[in-house]
Amino acid sequence: SAPKSEVMQSIGAEFEELSKDEAEKFDINGGLKIKRMYAGTLRAQTGIREGFIITKVNKEPINTVKELERILESEKGGVLIEGINPESGKKEYYGFGM
Repeated sequence: SAPKSEVMQSIGAEFEELSKDEAEKFDINGGLKIKRMYAGTLRAQTGIREGFIITKVNKEPINTVKELERILESEKGGVLIEGINPESGKKEYYGFGM
């Protein structure tokens, strides 16, 4: 796979695109699942966990790693993540600074 950009390295997570089945299960159009977390911004600044499904970043729908990367690279300040906790099926919000 391509080397990660600085932004994606500093965030400290690996993502995978949501399957159609998973999206239907949670009644969403799509999203990005956090596959694995490392030391990084997400772990340091949020209570987000592996398995969390990101549906929006700064109110923009996210379906691919490329989209996530594009938004994070253009952000210089705070980032708001909206998504689904797969254990509860409920919407959760997390904020962090870039």
